[in-house]
Amino acid sequence: MQLERARLETLAGPRVTFLRGLGDDQLRWSYANCKALLTASYEDFGLTPLEVAALGKPTAAPRLGGFLDTIVEGQTGVFFERPAAGLIAEAMSHLGEIAWVGEVIAEHAAGFNEARFAARLREVVAEEAAELQ
Repeated sequence: MQLERARLETLAGPRVTFLRGLGDDQLRWSYANCKALLTASYEDFGLTPLEVAALGKPTAAPRLGGFLDTIVEGQTGVFFERPAAGLIAEAMSHLGEIAWVGEVIAEHAAGFNEARFAARLREVVAEEAAELQ
């Protein structure tokens, strides 16, 4: 793992900083002060883009998994087809060409907050209960 990290840091060059072990406050600060989030991993639920979107920042992510549910292409982020260097570079270039509206991105993220989730769950339960009667 250490060898791979060292290799990636060398490839990335001096303009890229690798962070790990951040606390919640440090992570929030990082999200608030970034231009965008790049994620090339798989997420079942696509929560990481929502965390950064809550602070008005877009995401570049692979077109798979939970990202399909939590990213609106062109509105809250961009997709690439698979995690390959050229495709990621194209996505990041495209991301830089869009005039992102932080308020729109944050509003989208708010649609996934705990209060809205609980309210929607109550609606579904009420609908199901009504059908049983």
